[in-house]
Amino acid sequence: MPGSQPVHILGNDAGHCVILRTDCRDPTEAGSEPARSARPRTLHRQRITLVRQTMTPHPAGERVQILLAEDNGADVVLIREALKGLKRGHDLVVVQDGEKAIDLIERIDQQELAPCPSLLLLDLNLPRRSGTEVLQRLRQSPKCGGIPVIVLTSSEAPRDRESAKQLRADCYFRKPSDLTEFMKIREVVEALLDSLFPKTE
Repeated sequence: MPGSQPVHILGNDAGHCVILRTDCRDPTEAGSEPARSARPRTLHRQRITLVRQTMTPHPAGERVQILLAEDNGADVVLIREALKGLKRGHDLVVVQDGEKAIDLIERIDQQELAPCPSLLLLDLNLPRRSGTEVLQRLRQSPKCGGIPVIVLTSSEAPRDRESAKQLRADCYFRKPSDLTEFMKIREVVEALLDSLFPKTE
């Protein structure tokens, strides 16, 4: 499809990012709202409430923490550069393998005052422990189990996408070879953060 957009509503496979959850807005369509039934809207409100209850609050203007689990150094550089364009302040924490990501989640669970990250960017093909294992462990976390997750992968296998969906990933971002398209990961991150921490006047 010419002029493909970076984010598409569930069911549309064009572009590089496929929405796996109905509570994620398409940032490429200004003012648009995904079609939702009353039940998804209710689940969306319940999920936001759960996330806000289990995460450290982010008052207006306060920085958010983004956890990136990625072993490819070049991709880390590109993602770091893309996120410089975020409208809100943020800190990017990088772990290079799945075991370190799981260790971090477990340390947060064990420390009462340790804050959860606001968002996880997760490569599926991690060394030592796979991205799928990390996502499974995250969803079992009593503190951080509800945080939004963007899966980063070069895989187009339907099996991988279905696995991510079953583990409640929010978006499935296929890493494009084109630099401009890759940098659009910022729009996806912005949309998810805005859905959880809307700005107040």
